[in-house]
Amino acid sequence: MKRKNQTIIHLLNYSLYKVITPNGWSIVIMDDNILFDNYHERGVHVHYNPHNHKDWIKIKEYSVDELFLKIKTHIINNGKLNLEKLLQEVRL
Repeated sequence: MKRKNQTIIHLLNYSLYKVITPNGWSIVIMDDNILFDNYHERGVHVHYNPHNHKDWIKIKEYSVDELFLKIKTHIINNGKLNLEKLLQEVRL
């Protein structure tokens, strides 16, 4: 049985978590608690409201590594997380 694989990087004021499990993967932007994942048979999607996990939108199909790099690049290029802009960048 394969175990989960977790990577954490610290970037500016954020910690990015990338978790790969036998059932799928997720990326969390802390402390904003923005969650990207491919669980729930919905394909790749984002839970953009940390106060309501039921708020989510489908995004382009990325591999976990592609999306992790896209998020990392977004934060570096903008000097911060601009959630509205990031969501525009990854939407279908």
